[in-house]
Amino acid sequence: MSGPGLDERTDLAFEGPDDAEPGTDPAARRGWGPWWRRNRGLVAVVLVVLLGVVLTVALTPRGSGEPLAPDNPAPEGARAVAQVLGRQGVDVREPTDLQEVRDTATAGTTLLVLQADLLAPDQLRGLRATGADLVLVDPSLPVLQVLAPELSIGGTAGSYTAAPGCDDPDAVAAGEARGGGSRYVASGSAPVPGVEREAPSATARVAVCYPPGSGTNPDAGSYAVVDDAQEQRRVVVHGQPDVLSNRWLAEEGNAALALRSLGRQDTLLWYRVDPLDVALDAGDGPAPTAVELLPRWVGWAGWQLLLVTAVAVLWRFRRLGRLVPERLPAVVRSAETTEGRARLYRAAGARVAGAQVLRAATSRRLAARLSTGSVSDPATVARLAAAASGRDPVSVGLLLDGPPPTDDAGLVRLADDLDRLEREVTHR
Repeated sequence: MSGPGLDERTDLAFEGPDDAEPGTDPAARRGWGPWWRRNRGLVAVVLVVLLGVVLTVALTPRGSGEPLAPDNPAPEGARAVAQVLGRQGVDVREPTDLQEVRDTATAGTTLLVLQADLLAPDQLRGLRATGADLVLVDPSLPVLQVLAPELSIGGTAGSYTAAPGCDDPDAVAAGEARGGGSRYVASGSAPVPGVEREAPSATARVAVCYPPGSGTNPDAGSYAVVDDAQEQRRVVVHGQPDVLSNRWLAEEGNAALALRSLGRQDTLLWYRVDPLDVALDAGDGPAPTAVELLPRWVGWAGWQLLLVTAVAVLWRFRRLGRLVPERLPAVVRSAETTEGRARLYRAAGARVAGAQVLRAATSRRLAARLSTGSVSDPATVARLAAAASGRDPVSVGLLLDGPPPTDDAGLVRLADDLDRLEREVTHR
């Protein structure tokens, strides 16, 4: 394959830009296939991240998510009762700190306090001094000692449905409702150590409702009301939080009991005690930072992760050698690459492939010379080339599309014959 004829035609081994069909863009022929094969992993990761973001946004509950929060639509939330009160004309507000509560809670408003156990005795007295109607949910004995000393803890019980069992107008109107949880009795209790108990009022009317009627302390009820008209003080105690929740609001008389206990006034302050706000209000110093709120073990875990990362970097680190300057871009003559490819054909004994390359290149050049346009099939090119050179069409057809040579000498002769045909067509 290294004969003179083949060496003179080695440029046939490569297909340059001029050999492509007119008006065809190589990038357009490739399309998106190569790009997709290189970047499909990255595209998959981006799609997974976007899907995760969309699902997170779609599945995140729109509300605080806190139990008995007025914006929580979950079963343990209280959005339903808050919305019903709003439709009935009650202005439902959510104060965020104790100072706002003290500024807005006045006589003629209702103050619902959740997690009152977190408040200090002085802070509880501040709520009592506002003159607002108080609604307490599952309060402990220290809270009762300050806000409702006429009541005491009567134990706990599982959930049950019971009749009012009292003469309180709101309970009587509601009828049967869900009881259980914490229960209370209308009697004084022993002082709690560390809590200065307020003196019970002699004029207060106390009603304990929804007792189980059996078991231990059957007269202790889960709903109690302390109404002192002389001191203009009213305290409602819900020992069963389910009465206010979305899940149980529509059962029995729960809705009526919740709406009547919370909707007596035109303004309802829905206050959930915040431990940080309690600490600030008590004068215990500035609010702790986010770092101070972290558990102690987080710092040790962070240092350990940092150490492990440093060891991994040192372990996998690859030292770079000395920089070697290089003149870029490297210039490689086209003849060298063509000759290298021809030698590869010869080393592989690829006479059939070599013959196909030589014939295809000659056919394309003849087609361009003879102006056949997009028609470049061997039969058409052979017919036109025979007419242009004066040769027999059959012999030209066998030359351009005949059987492959059987040895290297035949391949060299084929290259010479193709070159001779091309010169005849060109010079005539």
